[in-house]
Amino acid sequence: MADILFVTMDAGGNVQPMLGVAQAVAAMGHDIRVVGHESLRAEASRYGVDLIAYRSVRQWDSLKVQSPLRWPQMLNDRRIGDEVRELCETRRPDVAIVDCLLAPAHHVVRELGVSRVVFTHTFREYADHMRQLRRLGGGSPAAFYGYRLGALWNSASANLVATHRALDPASRRTQPANVEWTGVVLPEVVGPAASSASNVLVSMSTNGFPGQDRTLRRIVQALGDLPVQATVTTGGVFDPSAFDAPDNVTITGYADHLTLMPQCSLLIGHGGHSTTMRALAHGMPVLVIPASAFLDQRMIGRALRTAGVGNVLPRWSSAAAIRRAVQTLLDEEDVRRRAAALGAELRAEDGARRAAEKIDALVATRGVDSA
Repeated sequence: MADILFVTMDAGGNVQPMLGVAQAVAAMGHDIRVVGHESLRAEASRYGVDLIAYRSVRQWDSLKVQSPLRWPQMLNDRRIGDEVRELCETRRPDVAIVDCLLAPAHHVVRELGVSRVVFTHTFREYADHMRQLRRLGGGSPAAFYGYRLGALWNSASANLVATHRALDPASRRTQPANVEWTGVVLPEVVGPAASSASNVLVSMSTNGFPGQDRTLRRIVQALGDLPVQATVTTGGVFDPSAFDAPDNVTITGYADHLTLMPQCSLLIGHGGHSTTMRALAHGMPVLVIPASAFLDQRMIGRALRTAGVGNVLPRWSSAAAIRRAVQTLLDEEDVRRRAAALGAELRAEDGARRAAEKIDALVATRGVDSA
């Protein structure tokens, strides 16, 4: 039995995949510890995980609308590194699994000589995107805090990429030797959509991105003029009563996606990796309207368009443009056929189990009893 430390943060779609892997590692008989923001406690509990909450780190709630300038401050907060150091020195883990964006934690774990795994919760293409920015004279936010994120990733024992390899543009380029695609981590076993009716699910980000309410209003307007039934979830970011809903649109704060998705034929979302892959696993096409130009959302939308299982529109798109895109994705049989085939591939991957097996193998190579 090994001691495995998982290090994460409240950034929305990054949480569920890591907790899914932590749950799978625990099922193998290992002791796990998960450290993150206090706001993750309820989500961790749903996975049967006891959360160790950051104490000195500034509180963070991804549901609240945040300035884009605050995100780099949160991700690169040196106090995260300080608390991870304390955890490692109090009880040294055999392996630490660290979210790819938490440079302070990577820095400390490497400094302590603890075996380290990078957990990439989205496309590896996002890492390549940040390298391209550096060549253009910019750089990842971590660089402005003194961290060489690429070097931290490349020096880890493994970099597990929890996505579907064929969708990730980076898979078509040579990658560092430690990069391995495990497949998508789904919240539980899902099945193909059981309904061919024109039911549409709208799920924009549970992070509070500026301007997202205006995008939602245009989506609702577009759907009101279509022969569909739609459910719009605001995820606690916005009050549903603040929106005027036409007769064919239901607006709610929270809803169980695993209950809704089998009855739906299309997702309209912001391109967050976790929700997008969950919809695809149900065999649904996806229309992506990114909430942020700085994150992975546009590249995910473009990848779906290239694969012929979705489309991507800019966030300032008019209601008329959204309406046309929705109607096209609902009407084109080839899109639906490709989405169904991709869904079957995603369901067969079991990314949580494959990632857990990689971690278990790393434990074994270190001479620790893998139970």
